[in-house]
Amino acid sequence: MRRIVSLMIWSMLAGVALIPTPVFAQAFGGIVGSVTDSAGALIPGAVVTAVDKNTGFTRATTAATDGVYSLPRLPVGTYTISASATGFENSALQVTLDVEQNREVNFKLSVQGISTKLEVAAVAPPIDTTTGTIGGLVEGRQVANLPLNGRDITNLMLMQPGQVPENNEGGTSGNGNRGTTNSSYLDGMDSSDNELGGFQFPNFNLDAISEFKILQNNYSAEYGRGAGTVVSIVSKTGTNEFHGSAFEFLRNDKLDARNFFAPNVAPFRRNEFGVTFGGPIFIPKVYNGRNKTFFFFQWASYRQRLAVPVVMPVPTAAERQGQVPITTTSGQSYVVQVPVTSAATTILNAYPLPTNPQRCIRGEHISGRF
Repeated sequence: MRRIVSLMIWSMLAGVALIPTPVFAQAFGGIVGSVTDSAGALIPGAVVTAVDKNTGFTRATTAATDGVYSLPRLPVGTYTISASATGFENSALQVTLDVEQNREVNFKLSVQGISTKLEVAAVAPPIDTTTGTIGGLVEGRQVANLPLNGRDITNLMLMQPGQVPENNEGGTSGNGNRGTTNSSYLDGMDSSDNELGGFQFPNFNLDAISEFKILQNNYSAEYGRGAGTVVSIVSKTGTNEFHGSAFEFLRNDKLDARNFFAPNVAPFRRNEFGVTFGGPIFIPKVYNGRNKTFFFFQWASYRQRLAVPVVMPVPTAAERQGQVPITTTSGQSYVVQVPVTSAATTILNAYPLPTNPQRCIRGEHISGRF
């Protein structure tokens, strides 16, 4: 009986978890602007509507008495923005909204009877007049096409002014700040490395990244984690069309040169592979069908087999017999005989014989240590 009750409880919990609920992206931007007539007079009450080109997500607002409107916290994407008012022709244009961007889009409506619909597919990057944040955007096209050794996304940060590698701890340093003061966000969630700063997942599947933005100075107080660079990454989402990708990158030792300390070319095999897939979920009785629920799946894996030559001291033939050379602080040298047990002999003989007795370390001659 207890097993049946437990099964019923788990079945109910599973059913609740599978009930579709609206889930919104956590990477946002915003659109603000004004609506005027052809003479420049403000039009209060104008309706401004934004429709996501890929998902059909729609948000509408009404211009205030001063003709100014605001559409905050819009998921990043490409939108068709339209404005309409009684007695005026509708006007529409297409804009791309990036993460952490506030775009200013102003409309000038003509009197009804004169059609002035405008479609803009590509325009020059706008100047953000709403904030004083200094930052740079790395587009999805750059993420997908630029070569990256190891597919480490943090290397793309070096494309921005003021970003340099931080050799002592890894990662990047922005505008003189240490890398430990950097922070990162993935779809609006904190993904910072608590110890070293910066992104926790440098090998995140590049095929699943839509874009990311690097905020360097004068960013909002909501980013209070550190004084360094803030990286905001946006992952891809499902759309009205099914789409996906599959990839594999291979590196090996076929064209590698021999390491100076190795007699032969060290074996090297690296495989990086993965897939992505996304699209709509059709639920006719929930949310009135499509344009409401989407899915996106990504998976990536990494395999590496690499031999690294290591130079280290090993016991000399004399030391295996218990003859230990000693050099005093005054420069006198002599040999001390120490007892060698059978157990110690077994351990000493497990080491290979030295291959470079004339090797020197830090200017000191150490015989038979390599």
